[in-house]
Amino acid sequence: RTWVVDTLLEASKGRFQSLPQVASVVTGLNKYYDYVAISVIDSLVEEILSGLEKPDFRTHQRMIANLKLVGELYNYSLLDSRIIFDIVWTLLWPGPEHDLLPDPPEDTFRIRMVCSLLEACGHYFTHGHDGKKLEYALIGLFRYSLSKVITMDVEFVLSDILQQLRPNMQRPTTHEVRHSNSAAHSLHPQLLHIGWYMCQFFRY
Repeated sequence: RTWVVDTLLEASKGRFQSLPQVASVVTGLNKYYDYVAISVIDSLVEEILSGLEKPDFRTHQRMIANLKLVGELYNYSLLDSRIIFDIVWTLLWPGPEHDLLPDPPEDTFRIRMVCSLLEACGHYFTHGHDGKKLEYALIGLFRYSLSKVITMDVEFVLSDILQQLRPNMQRPTTHEVRHSNSAAHSLHPQLLHIGWYMCQFFRY
């Protein structure tokens, strides 16, 4: 990474309110140095995945900032929506290609991560194919949340993101999830996690 990229990433460690300005600077520089945006995005995604592989509560704020900056970079058209949904599904259902340990029921940090990313850029996914992908991502998020011990503050985060992005959407109930999981296993006994298979159909 160049000094410019390192400086931009260092600037993103500040207040969340400064992230749109960081994204704006990346956009301006990318007009003259086309490697800047790619390098910043690659570094952000690498840090996010590294944080998932080696969880440490001391890095939580940094990971949230990284996700918010990725969302802001999408708002400036510096990356494709596919990357956004790839990150969402990797957080929720890593799948066999990622060597990540399952998080315990009381660990709800991935919920906060997904909501932080979608809060930054989800309002652009209003219709068409991206709109559908957002709806499936929200369904995946709420299905994932049913496996967690949800505190009041996390419940507020979930309710808030739904109100912001899809206020008319109904959250799936525990009964509905159990019914769909049973049906899936009866059709394909080797389905280990219906969420991961859902994402393979709906992430692209």
